[in-house]
Parts: sequence; structure tokens; C-alpha cells
Amino acid sequence: MNNILSSTSHRLEILPDEIFLEIFKYLKPIDLHSFIGHNLRINNIIHSSFLPNQFIRLELCYPCEALDLHSYTQLRSLKFDCIFLLEQQFDQVLTVTLPYLEQLSICNVSYSFGKELLLLILDSKHFPSLKFCQFSGKFYYMLDFNKLYQLPNLTIRTLLLGKWNASMLGPLLNFLPNLHRFETSFSESINESLHFNMYHTSIEHLRISLMDVFNDLEKILPYMPNLKQLRVTGKIPEHSISKNFENLSKILCVYTPDLQKFDCELYCHGCNEQADILIIQQFHSLFNLIQCHLGRFLSQCYTTDLTTHTTLKEFAYSFLIIMNNILSSISNRLEILPDEIFLEIFEYLKPIDLISFIGHNQRINNIIHDVKLSIVIERLKKEEHEEEDLDYLKNFLPNQFIHLELHHHWNALNLHLYTKLRSLKLNCTFLLRNQFDQVLTVRLPYLEQFSICSVPYAFGNVLLPHILDSNSFPLLKVLQFSGKRYYMLDIHMHNKTPNSTIRTLILHRWSGSMLVPLLNLLPNLRRLKMIFSESVNESMNLNMYQMSLTHLRISVLNPSNSLKKILPYMPNLKQLSVTGMIREQSILEHFTKLTNILHIHTPDLQKFDCELFCNGMNDHIDILIIQQLHPLFKPIQRHLGDYPYQCFATNLTEYSHLKEYASATAVPPLTSRKLAGSLHHII
Repeated sequence: MNNILSSTSHRLEILPDEIFLEIFKYLKPIDLHSFIGHNLRINNIIHSSFLPNQFIRLELCYPCEALDLHSYTQLRSLKFDCIFLLEQQFDQVLTVTLPYLEQLSICNVSYSFGKELLLLILDSKHFPSLKFCQFSGKFYYMLDFNKLYQLPNLTIRTLLLGKWNASMLGPLLNFLPNLHRFETSFSESINESLHFNMYHTSIEHLRISLMDVFNDLEKILPYMPNLKQLRVTGKIPEHSISKNFENLSKILCVYTPDLQKFDCELYCHGCNEQADILIIQQFHSLFNLIQCHLGRFLSQCYTTDLTTHTTLKEFAYSFLIIMNNILSSISNRLEILPDEIFLEIFEYLKPIDLISFIGHNQRINNIIHDVKLSIVIERLKKEEHEEEDLDYLKNFLPNQFIHLELHHHWNALNLHLYTKLRSLKLNCTFLLRNQFDQVLTVRLPYLEQFSICSVPYAFGNVLLPHILDSNSFPLLKVLQFSGKRYYMLDIHMHNKTPNSTIRTLILHRWSGSMLVPLLNLLPNLRRLKMIFSESVNESMNLNMYQMSLTHLRISVLNPSNSLKKILPYMPNLKQLSVTGMIREQSILEHFTKLTNILHIHTPDLQKFDCELFCNGMNDHIDILIIQQLHPLFKPIQRHLGDYPYQCFATNLTEYSHLKEYASATAVPPLTSRKLAGSLHHII
């Protein structure tokens, strides 16, 4: 095509309009503008591409005064942030009819506008084809469905609400009889009847945040008997953790017999008794993924899909507020409290707040020196140019610290003193030279979780073998290791004895040729997450099957080819997540290969997630055909990016432009890009 263009630089008129249109599809509207004005024919072709009814996807993340939604009648997907809407555009949203709209996402909805807008969305007259709705604001909205609606909405399949009122859950779901997926957050416990007038047999996926998890689920789940996937976030009541999970297992067994996937994020504090995670995992077959993560001040999180305790969650500090109130109410009678109560209270305070208690009397001083501490060293947010004074830490003994995170410079840090650490998180950007040496020589006999990021290449080749050597960290279970490059290590040279303690390994980048030695070194590994920066082209030649590996999350250049080489050695895999590019010309061929690989090599697989990107060079296929190839392919959906790029994914709500492979596919087919560039030069 380049040859044709160069030989006919003065005879562009021989190209039909269809060729110009095909070329222009690969250019953004802002780039197309440079073609306008060359001649009348080109102008007509371009202007035909800019008619409002040719837009099928619109995102508004910035003010646009000229926008008139009434003109975009062919939209299939609409996403906007209410912060950037003008007053007349609010009116447009409330009056527009979009007959072909299938996906609608609205965020930062104000309270006064939200109630009226939500009523409009749920009324199928304005959006008769709407299937997916995401609606979020800082408030929930009290709607009277019985007065407002005569007929239910039969089209909406997925509904994501930022907040909702518990008393209105029944009327909402009654109004959406064909809802498949529902996600929301309650800001209060469910203390009254939910007013369900029917069983919601179509709901298969529920993601919910509750104030009283076990009580609330017992009221909700009886009306969702066909639930396949459940994820719940909340707080564990202040009594036996084991008993709560035992009750939860009974609720699930009674009300959700077909449940295939259970995820949770349940927070508790020091007032709860310590529970053996192995006992919890045995209560229910879907509990075997639950792990316990320690947060600050000995708070805990029982979760299936987090690698660390997330201390910023709304439930994590609620108990601390209660304890502060107790302290203030008995400020003049502190001596009546036993040591155990002081310890319990002090474990919820940051070290910098504990300083104010030191010096009152010798008893308080002795108690403070017995407190287990957590410390996070990070840059001050409000005064970024000022250094935080860390001298107050000298008031504590190093062996008091069980959790340490370093996200900023701390010149006085000497890791050799912190021998009781159970969790350590380091950003190498802020390590001094002598602190690099400390990491390479320190021995931490109680360390269970180690996360280190921004590892320089020269340091990484030495550090990773040191960590994998169980002599330095004999109790290490979770390792997260990331840098900008992968590391070519001769495992056999550095590590002679297998590491039998590591259960979870997260590597940012790794070489495909070094996967075998790594896995042979970790015979008890259960969870593995890594990104390959090259295709797995060689035979794996594992000298043993990885029988313990049950969770694999992998990013590869050629998914079908790489999985064919890897999965035969992981026969007990329960969960698999794969990200990459579809290399086959035929998308159906790619998923057919995956189907055969999964059937043959992973017979016990329970969960399959994917993010598989492709571009215009791949053919097109009906998503229903893909979903029928394998039982675990049913959640796969097709998401469109900038034309003609697409992504087949299970856990995305829209095309992810910022992902590594999304950017890799964002290069149009070679001939078309060259053709567009040449055309611009010639005209």
C-alpha cells in the first residue's frame, strides 16, 4: 500500500471513500483535524466521521461546554464525572433518551441530583437497552418504588451502587428481576425486614460491604438461592473469631448450595481471640483460601484476595475510637486498670502517640516497654519539604517492633536490632548504602512477611538468593519482590537446599528460562504471581510436579503457548489468572487452545480469570461462543478500547487503557499505520 501511495502521490482521487474511511479509523479525532482543508472531498469524508450519531462510546472526565447529549443518540457506552457537568448538562442527563445505551457509569453524584437521576436510570423508558449501571456518590438515596414505578426494569443485568440504604434493598431488587450482578455498601446494620416479595433467582454475583457481616448475610442470602460468587467486607464482632466463621459456614451451606467462589475482607482488633487459620479453613470448602494478615496495632484482617492488611479501610480503626473514649472517661482513675487493659489500649496507639504516656510513673513506663509496636516511615503529606523527626523512636526498645514499613529515608535504621520483626516492607529507593548491607546480612528469625520494591538490578541478583536462603529468614511465608528488571540467577549455584517455608511468592518480573529452578527450590509454594518479560519458548523440564501450588497469577507474552508448557507441572491448581496478548489470528482458535489445555492439565480448577488483549488484526467472534467453550469461561466479557482494540476479561468492567498489554496492543496494524502516515505526508 505504501508503494501504491508513493506512485500515485498526485492521483489520490483513485482511492475510493471506503479506503479513506478505513485509514481514518486508526487516527484520533484530534489528529484527523490536520487533514481538514486539503480538498472538499477529504473534508466531506472527515465530516461524515464526526457526526454525533457516529460516536458509540463517550467518557467525560473534564469540562466540555459544547457537549449536548441529545445529539449522541447512537451511544453504546457513557461514562461521566458529575464534578465536570455544567448546569445545562445536568438537565440534558435528566431529559435525554439513548435507545442503544448498554453501559452507564456515573461518579461523584451529588445528593440533590442523585435521587432524581437514579429514578431516571431505573426507568427503562430513557435507556431501554441498558444492561450495566455504575452509580456512586457520598450518599444513599431513599426511593419509594411502589409509588414511582408501575413496571419493573427487565434489562439491567449489572448494578454497582456506591452506597445504599438497608431498608430499601428489598424494593430495589424486586424492581430488577433479571439482575445478575449486584455490588453495594451499607452504612448501617440490617435490623428490620428487607421487604423482599420474591426470590431473586437470577442473582449469581454479590459483592457487598456490611456493618454486621454475619447478622446481615443471614437476612439477605435466603432470597438469593442461586448465588455463584460472593464477596463480603466488614467487621468481625468482638468475640470468638472461630465461632463467627463457623456460623458463617452454616449460613452458606443452608442458603447458597451452589456457591462456587467466596471472597472476604473481614477486620477485627485485639479484643478478638487469636484464631488458628487452619481451623477456619476447614469449616467450609470455600474457606481454604482465607489467610490472616496482621495490621498496625495488632489488628487483623481475614481475607482471600489481599496480600497484606489494608489499614486504610473504614473498619480498621473503629475500635480505636471506642478505646480513646474509655481513656478520656477515666483519666483520673487510671490506676484501677490492670496491666492487661493498658496493654490492650496501647496496642491501638501509634508509637508517636504513646510518647505522651511515658514518664507518668514507673508502672506505665514498664507496660509501654512490653507493647508490640508497628511503625510506618513515610513522607509527610502536608509538609513534604520537612523531614519527620524520628528521634521519638529512641524511647522504645527495638525488639518491641513486629511490623516495619520504610517508604522514606530513615538514616538511623539498623535492621540488626529489630530481631522480633514479623512483617517487613522496604522501598529500596530510600535505603542508604550501609542499609543495603544490613539487608544482606541480617537474620530475622520470626519474619513471616517480607515485601521489597524498587530493587536495583545489581542488588537484586545478590538479595534474592539471600532471601530464598531459609537460614536468614527461617519462618518466611510471604515474599513480594519487585524491580524494573528481571534477574538471571543460577539458583543451583546460590541455593543448595530447598526452601520449605515460603508459601506465597510475588515477583514483578522473571525470566521464563529460570522458572524451573525457582519452582524446584520452593516445593511447598501455594501461591505464585509473576510477570514474564519474554515468551516461554523452552521446554520446562521440571524435575518434580508442583503438587502444593494451588494459585497461579501470571502475565505472559503468548498465553496459550506459555500455559501449554507450564500447566502440566501444576496438576492441583485451583485458581488461575492470566494476562497477555492473543497472538493467534483467530480469537476462537486461541480460546479453543486454552480450553483443551485447562481440561487436560487442570482438572480441579475452580476459578479462571483473564485479561487477554488483541487488536484489529484478530478476527471477531461472538462472546457467547467463547463462554460456552469451558464452564469457567462464563464470566468472560468483551470490552472495547480505542477502535479496534478489545480485551476479553473476567474481572474488568471496561477496557483498561493503562495496563501493560493494553498499551502494547495500542499499535494499529502495520500497514494501516504506515498508510495513514504516508497519506498525511502526501496530502
